[in-house]
Amino acid sequence: MRELKGFKMFALVLGHIGVLGLLATLSNYLLIFFAPTPDTGLPLLLPIGVIGIIQGVSFAFDGLIDTWIASISDNNKNPKGRRIPLMRLAMLPAAAFCALIFFVPLRQQSAINAVWVAVMLLLYCLSRSFYDVNVQAIIPEIIQNPNRRMKYYSLLAVVRTLFTLLISSVPAMVHSLRDGGMDALYAWRVAISLFPFVGLILMAIPTFVIKENEYINPENYTHTEKVSMIQSITSALKIRDFSIYIVGVLFYTIASGMYNASLLYVIELVLGLKQSMMLAVIIVLTFVSFGLYPLIVWLSKRFLKKNLTLVAISLCALAVLITLFSAPISNFLGSTPIGENSFWTKIAGPEATIGSIITLFIIGFVFAYPMANSNIVAASLFADFAQYDSIQTGRSRSGMFMAVQSIANMIPGSLVPALVSLLIYIGSHDQMPTVQGIRAVLIVSLVACIPSFLFYASFNEKEMRRVNVAAHQKEMVQGRD
Repeated sequence: MRELKGFKMFALVLGHIGVLGLLATLSNYLLIFFAPTPDTGLPLLLPIGVIGIIQGVSFAFDGLIDTWIASISDNNKNPKGRRIPLMRLAMLPAAAFCALIFFVPLRQQSAINAVWVAVMLLLYCLSRSFYDVNVQAIIPEIIQNPNRRMKYYSLLAVVRTLFTLLISSVPAMVHSLRDGGMDALYAWRVAISLFPFVGLILMAIPTFVIKENEYINPENYTHTEKVSMIQSITSALKIRDFSIYIVGVLFYTIASGMYNASLLYVIELVLGLKQSMMLAVIIVLTFVSFGLYPLIVWLSKRFLKKNLTLVAISLCALAVLITLFSAPISNFLGSTPIGENSFWTKIAGPEATIGSIITLFIIGFVFAYPMANSNIVAASLFADFAQYDSIQTGRSRSGMFMAVQSIANMIPGSLVPALVSLLIYIGSHDQMPTVQGIRAVLIVSLVACIPSFLFYASFNEKEMRRVNVAAHQKEMVQGRD
């Protein structure tokens, strides 16, 4: 069978970016749209606090249905393919429901609006997951070469970062539309809805460009026995090294999630800078990560991916330590104010010092490698496990492995916001976050790095890598014959 490469591999990247773009749109703007600040010009459309509850329920729902969708996909007998036909069915409703979330029926605070958002969000989660699970499941099936898969994930990381930066332009678009006389509510709706529309176009590309059966023999799955969802999950977790790896992922996601959640508070309360400096950190992280992507791909061919991740965990812990002691480090590097009329004063605020700005950029540089590694290596390891399992069992259950990945992300995704919202108010007397609370969040992040490091160090990637490479080389020899 053929292997995906060239333009068609890029087409799959675009489809993957399309569904990730829907997720990024909601991650960036759902909260600010329904819990707005005065600067947005938006009316309050939901009862206070309701959007957080809806988000939490939808996030849990999203993770839980992934295993059900994976079971449907893995047991799909469609002779045209297991994955692509389901992706084609899901793309239009996913994009439509993503946009419709923001078109509540009433222009005032109302329980009717809350019901609308909840229903549209759950329907979005259902349809998006049908596309997302299948696009992730098809990757190890049609890109069997582990090195080519790393190229796929590095290309995905680059395009994803660029698309995310484009999505971050929504506030500027809203500002321009409002300057042109458009109502604030409609300006936000127009700007946000643009990205589900673009996402739909991107998601459609691979479903019409790629013919699944050119890369996967339908006889491999149309004549196999149906396996239940519980059986698939159980058999996947029976793989000892996969179970160890999953636990490592859980702890690392908690560590990085807690750290990311604390940064904005660190910038304002610990370093005394304006929150707009967060954008400066994101720019540093983005461009340093870009520079690291080719290096990570090159290193992954020569070293075990788990070793690259152990370096990432260590640097994440170092970034947390620097942040914990950012105040004394800032004073040591320079407590002299930047100056009233300087460029940095306008961005960082009147209390900005040389030391605080340098400290923040050091944090950005140190954390860039963990972020770049997560974007490439973590995703490729799940695909490697799926390929290894298909070689060992003779049955492709890529969908189920990707669903387990979703659950591994869902648990920290639900846990981290609850922990952060609980810890940041430690010692507060005015219902505002405290420096003491922020340090507590950072300590939890640092502690979570320890078991993550130990579990990553414990699983045997060498045997999986040997089997995958040998199987691919055998297929290449058979293909030439």
